[in-house]
Formats: sequence, C-alpha cells, structure tokens
Amino acid sequence: VDRIEKQMIDITILHWKISPYFICFLLSFVLAYVYVAWYLKKAGVKGNHIFYSELLNTVLALYFGAFYTFIVQLSEQGKVETFGFSSLGGMAGIMLGVRIFTKISKEHKMEFWTAYVLALGLMYAVSKLGCFFAGCCGGIRYQGPGSVRYLDNGTTGAWQFPVQLAESICFILVFLLLHRMAKRKQRSMIPKSLLLYAILKFALDYLRYYESRRIFSANQWGCLLVAVSVLLYEAVRQIKQKVNSKVI
Repeated sequence: VDRIEKQMIDITILHWKISPYFICFLLSFVLAYVYVAWYLKKAGVKGNHIFYSELLNTVLALYFGAFYTFIVQLSEQGKVETFGFSSLGGMAGIMLGVRIFTKISKEHKMEFWTAYVLALGLMYAVSKLGCFFAGCCGGIRYQGPGSVRYLDNGTTGAWQFPVQLAESICFILVFLLLHRMAKRKQRSMIPKSLLLYAILKFALDYLRYYESRRIFSANQWGCLLVAVSVLLYEAVRQIKQKVNSKVI
C-alpha cells in the first residue's frame, strides 16, 4: 500500500459514541495488567497484592498522565486547550506506584519492578494504535510509501508519516525482547529497559510533526529527564554497594 486515506470514525453502541482511541486506551491498561498479573502470579505473589498494586498504579498513572499534558500545553502554547493523557506522565505515575507499594510490601520487590517495567512497552504500543485511529500525535509531512492522510467531515489533511504505527511496532518488539530477557532474572535489566524506552521514544519523536520545532520537544525533554534520573539512580546505587562491600 503506497498511501492510506483514513476517515475519522466513532463506534456507536446503544446511542453512545465510543472512539477507537478510548477503546485502545482502555485496552492498553487491560492487556498490560493481565500481563502483570500473569507474571506476578507465576512468581508466587498473592492475588490481593497484585490487585492493590494495579489499583494504586491506575490512579497515579491517570493523574500524572493528565497532569503532564497540562504542563506540556502550558510550556508550548502558554495555555491549556484540551484534556489529554501523556504516556510519559503515565509511566512516571506507574513507577511511583511501584516504588510506594514495594516500600509497603517488600516481598517480591524485584518481581514487581520487572513486571511493571516490561508492561510499559506493551501498554505504550497498544495506546499508540488509539492515536493512529484518532489522528492525534501525527507524523511529519511525508508523501512516500505508507503515508497517511485523514479525512474529517469532508476536510482532508496533509499527507504524513504514520509515526503512531511505527511507535506501536517498535515498542511491541521491545516488549517481546525484554520479556525474553526477563527469564534470566537480571537486575540490571530494569534500568536498561527504562533507558531503552526513553531513547526509543526520544528518537521516534523526530518523526512527529510540530508546528514550530525547538531544539527538543517537551516529550524529548521528558525522555532526557527519565534517562538522567535512571543513570543517577544507578550511579548512586553502585557507589553504595562499593561502600558497603568495603565496610564488610
């Protein structure tokens, strides 16, 4: 297929209009949490612990995901125009939730971190399909093979690169790779996974269209913050390990 011309549609169920974006957004949480539950159950974690951790992470993910969109709109436009959800904010909320829960319940700490870090890739891949159906977070202007143009009430937009599909494909492949690596139970996989997510999202953001691109977009600044935070955390952890080994 050289090009795709896509009509923005809603699905009507019992007089209620439900957008494919909402379906994919909901499905991203469902599939990610099913994976988390399967992974933790396999590791011997109690069912009520899994449920409460997922409940806490859902609340924090929704809050930080919405809050981050407000920050981005204020920084880029000087005002808040629409309500949205940021994957970076959602990731921050989930990581904070895991941190809080593993402080309360220290049993199976590594399994909780591994399960949720891996699930982030799956969650992001599915949610970006919703962006593709909705036409948001579109790609750079592009008229080559695979280009997409959206039709909205008879109005046609410009041809663009399907960056949302590219992100979905890349992150589902990363999820499958990390899932395979998790069988080795390497602790270093967690920070490496977060770094990989940040680097991949940072790079793919160059294929996203912005009215006026600065040196880095707000999303890229967020990715840099994630990368720096992970590197600093790992540096501090390794220093502590060396000090403790010398004391012993």
